[in-house]
Amino acid sequence: MIQRTWHIWTYLKLATIAAVVVSALLSFMPFADRPHAISPPPIAVVDGEKVDAKEVQLLANAQRAKVYTYFMQRYGLEDSLDFWQTEVGGEKPIQKLKGLTLERLKEIKVQQLWARQEGLIEDIGYESFLQRLHDENESRKKALQEHRVIYGPQQYNADTYYEYVFSNLIIQLKQRLADSAYKPDEEQIHRYYEENKTRYTEKGTAQMEVLFISNKSSQAKELMAMAQQLSQQGTSLKEVVKALTASPAEVQFGEYLLGSKMEETEVSERLKVISAGLSAGQTSGFEQVENGWFMATCLDKTEERAQPLASIRSNVIDDYVHSVYQQELAQRIRNVTVQWDEQQFDKLELR
Repeated sequence: MIQRTWHIWTYLKLATIAAVVVSALLSFMPFADRPHAISPPPIAVVDGEKVDAKEVQLLANAQRAKVYTYFMQRYGLEDSLDFWQTEVGGEKPIQKLKGLTLERLKEIKVQQLWARQEGLIEDIGYESFLQRLHDENESRKKALQEHRVIYGPQQYNADTYYEYVFSNLIIQLKQRLADSAYKPDEEQIHRYYEENKTRYTEKGTAQMEVLFISNKSSQAKELMAMAQQLSQQGTSLKEVVKALTASPAEVQFGEYLLGSKMEETEVSERLKVISAGLSAGQTSGFEQVENGWFMATCLDKTEERAQPLASIRSNVIDDYVHSVYQQELAQRIRNVTVQWDEQQFDKLELR
């Protein structure tokens, strides 16, 4: 009996030692080689780069508002429990969301792969991003505890930090290309400037003063005749208004700066046409609009002109680089290979 008990204890000791040895060996094994470290299948593979479902979830959440707006404006479909599976006009919100998410995923991954190719980033996986997010928030938390100044939010959420990191990466990528492959020579700069000259043209402006007479006035014709006579004598429209003893409901005065951002009205649209035929100091005759008549004086005027290349050279170069970048990006997106698991997408939680 004693001998049997001794064998049992010996077996248990040996089993414990074996377990410790196996555990120690596993701790030195690469994560991917561990028996229990089986990663879930990727929801997508973009040019060989595996994409985590959590990353697609984040991108899908960012597209939800667009889908809601689209179906509300186009079909009047409002949010409901079965919104995503409701078919209307041959379209389903869930399919629209899939399409937008896939397009955004391709756009992002193509540029991340491009940046890695240029040596700007090593790991573009989502787990690596989450680690950077954690480190950034820990750094901000420590800075706040030490009463140091931080810029931006006290803590980033994944959505905001993802866009922040990606935007900065694209800025770095464009700058790297601008200093190397996309660096234009003088001929390219001048050619781009000439081909896009309208982009660098300053709009002409016209400062106008306007006298308006309402068609509701019983003495509209008399007021117009008096205004015309005073104007021909050199009286400014502002003074003409004062001379016309009429109520504000009948006669009004206003100033417009054409070429600036202003509310589009029938008068402003007509003024643009009239100003083209007036020089500074000239006054038009009366023009009829829906609710009355108006006359205008051009006080000052500047013609549109193209800005000299020398004064906007850096802007032209930036625009050139952006144009070349967009062309190559479009080509890369067209050529990208994507494997997409729609069944996994259907299991995502759409918050």
